[in-house]
Amino acid sequence: MRIRLDVNNVINIYNKNAKSVAKENPSRKSDTIEISKEGKEIAKFLEIAKNIEIETKDVERIKNLIKEGKYQINDEDLARSIINFMKESDK
Repeated sequence: MRIRLDVNNVINIYNKNAKSVAKENPSRKSDTIEISKEGKEIAKFLEIAKNIEIETKDVERIKNLIKEGKYQINDEDLARSIINFMKESDK
């Protein structure tokens, strides 16, 4: 038995089928992406962080205090600040 493969015929059949599939389901032409609620929240906080100006002097001062073991953190004040920041960003 001899099998004859006509490449041009195969290409023509493929192109014909591709066109008919595209006509039946035109929405297949583009991909979509949906960002989760959590992803949107992260993006929002990243955008806020980009716009915050940080004083280099303050950063250096804090780095030095940390190296020296003298930097003290008040846990309650830190937690309160985080909560207030989150409340303000929800507005």
